[in-house]
Amino acid sequence: MMSEKYIKAGACFDLNNGNFQKCALQPLDCASFSAAVVPSESIFHSTYWLSINNQDIFNQCSQQDDTFHKIKSVGRCEGISDRFICTSDKSACRFSSVFKPHVTDCDIVHDYLSTNTFSYTHYGFCVDWSENNEPNFCAWRFKECGAGGPEGWQWRGADPFFANQNPECHCDDVRTGACVNSQTNNNNNDTMYCAVLEDVCQEDVGFQYVPVLALKSDHNTTCTLCQNLPPIPPEQNSINKTTLLPTTMEQPLPDETSKKGNLSVGAIVVIVIATIAISAFAISMFIFKKRKQKSTEGKIHKDDLSVNAPSIT
Repeated sequence: MMSEKYIKAGACFDLNNGNFQKCALQPLDCASFSAAVVPSESIFHSTYWLSINNQDIFNQCSQQDDTFHKIKSVGRCEGISDRFICTSDKSACRFSSVFKPHVTDCDIVHDYLSTNTFSYTHYGFCVDWSENNEPNFCAWRFKECGAGGPEGWQWRGADPFFANQNPECHCDDVRTGACVNSQTNNNNNDTMYCAVLEDVCQEDVGFQYVPVLALKSDHNTTCTLCQNLPPIPPEQNSINKTTLLPTTMEQPLPDETSKKGNLSVGAIVVIVIATIAISAFAISMFIFKKRKQKSTEGKIHKDDLSVNAPSIT
């Protein structure tokens, strides 16, 4: 029987005095982003470490509550082609160079930017191109798709950007790997905990990161980022969002407020290209008819000259 588990957050602590700072999913959540030359003044501890060394913080960060949902472990694709979407990794952007990590207006569930039309954070997904025809699954980053190849799993970014197509992967859809104690064969909480990437396991001796596909096949276990998708907060719902470009709104989900949408950028691009093609065809036909008419007139004029010309004897 398949075991289903959910992420439990670790935490950041002050490196100098050991005080708790915040719940976190990965070591980078604790790093200083004020300047590259300034070392982090925080240290990350996993949920496993917390369960042994700090039960109070473990209880606080292991619950899938509002505090968990507001963890800012994600970033934003700062580009028009990605519609400024919140996502987890640079590989989920169309162009990885536009990814800005740990922005203040994204958390693992919601997108708070007032100048786009997304209300939720979205994630990339893996598509099976093999003959096995396994169902697609949403993931934290492209490495969860495995080796890939023309007949393996293929990665797709957070925003499909096709006409009338909307991002599909939300927090409660995302499958993750797990940190597994290689010294045991059990799949209980003492020997395994869900994690978004291998860096989470680095301080726990004996634990190794097992990605999504291997976790299912070798350990008969699935890990999911969020147990459920919270509704849009009232304060976020009241934001008068204005679009940077016309975009397609997200399709309503069971817990999502209905929203009106406009044409997506992809749809507009298709319309523009079609309009240009039709115009070019019309101009070509016009020129062709003109040339044909001119050629006909020239032939008639030549025939008239040959008929009216005096014969020379």
